[in-house]
Amino acid sequence: EDGEEQVVATQRDTWACGAQGPYTIGYEEPMQHGKYEEYDARKAFDGWNRIGFDDSKWERGQRRLTIDIGPLFLQPQYCRVKEQAHHRPIRIQRLEGRWLVDFGVNMAGYVSLSLKGTAGQTIEVRFAEKWDGEGHSGAAQGWRAPYLKYTFATDSVEEYTPHFMYT
Repeated sequence: EDGEEQVVATQRDTWACGAQGPYTIGYEEPMQHGKYEEYDARKAFDGWNRIGFDDSKWERGQRRLTIDIGPLFLQPQYCRVKEQAHHRPIRIQRLEGRWLVDFGVNMAGYVSLSLKGTAGQTIEVRFAEKWDGEGHSGAAQGWRAPYLKYTFATDSVEEYTPHFMYT
């Protein structure tokens, strides 16, 4: 924020990456079909961000081939998200085997979940700006709402906040 820079040097062979982690993120093609984040808590690496974590089964960092295609200028696609407000649902309604949660405001943001399920159970949360009054979003017109999926690791209450998407 004050313009100061700091270089943190490391050695390539000390980096490790765990394949088959809990996250799947991306965009469906074409882009208007939605962005998504899927998190399978059963695949989480407990303690991966603490000193002493055993990463002996992870792959070591490797040098990748870089192709120079001349000058290429890229602008960041996202700006840093700053929480402005917290909204609680104004209405929760059961419709056709699913739940409609209405926050009463059209906003850009994300949800934080605190839910109890069973190990292996997956929930899917879809986001939409408009509803048709019967619990259907614009998907009926071919638009697929952005979504996140969460798969429970335990039979206890679990909490989750998306890390790679907001809508």
